[in-house]
Amino acid sequence: MGALRSPDLMDCILCDHSSTLTLFNTFFSASGGGACGAVHARAVAESVVLYPVLQTRLGTEGAQWAARALAEHALIEQAVADVLTLRSVGREALANRLKQLQADFVAHQAEEEGAILPALASVLSAEESLALAAQFKAAKQMAPIAPQPAIAQAQAAQAAVVAASPPVAPPSSAIGGAGPSTVTTGDAAMEGPASGGAFGGAAMSSGGVGVEAPTAGTGMPNTGAETTPNLGSGGAGAEAGAMDLAGVDADASPAGGDVDMATGGAAGTAGPIPGLAPAEGGLAGKAGERREHESAMQPEA
Repeated sequence: MGALRSPDLMDCILCDHSSTLTLFNTFFSASGGGACGAVHARAVAESVVLYPVLQTRLGTEGAQWAARALAEHALIEQAVADVLTLRSVGREALANRLKQLQADFVAHQAEEEGAILPALASVLSAEESLALAAQFKAAKQMAPIAPQPAIAQAQAAQAAVVAASPPVAPPSSAIGGAGPSTVTTGDAAMEGPASGGAFGGAAMSSGGVGVEAPTAGTGMPNTGAETTPNLGSGGAGAEAGAMDLAGVDADASPAGGDVDMATGGAAGTAGPIPGLAPAEGGLAGKAGERREHESAMQPEA
């Protein structure tokens, strides 16, 4: 009899959604503090683990999803802080605010389960998903018990701008749908001109192609503070290919033509995402040096 499969990232998030909804549904027979704590811990874990992966593996769509989800998290965190404050005010005010928190959570859950998680599952290997699941669990355990009201208010104010941006259309299908959007951060190098010496020459080799997509930064949050992931920087352009050529004639000694090195690719750039720190462009590819070989004829014997 085989061993049970370990839960991957998708299993952890779906289970977390289900348990949080159960806490909401039992609110009127128990304290609302459990639901608030579950919402807050899940928000921290997704910010640290899930959203950086969206940026690195799903390209532009993933980065926009992450920005909007972080904005929703800030609003939900503000609601959690309000609920915890209202517990000492009165049952009716507390119940109304908790109902709004539940509605916000359900809307956020629907977007994740209907579009974001299926798209991510289609590009992650089984090993990657298992490793991310372990990081998700660890981030939940390290999360503060409750949000700080002042921090939640500042995040909510910043998130209002991002939340007003147009929604991103989901992929055309669920699992097995569109692949990741690839970001190429260096332009193709230009073809070098043909170089000719007195007795022939050869066309130069072209430079390389810029390196591929950026890697987003990750990091565990400090206690009491939420970490906003940074976009990765663009890749560096490739260096030019080198060539040292000499033309050859049957009746003459080799004579070197002028040799122009191909230039490397241009630096890649990454546009800023509202609510996140902007990425830095990549380094420019190194320009090839020009070397000249003087034509030289050997005197006849």
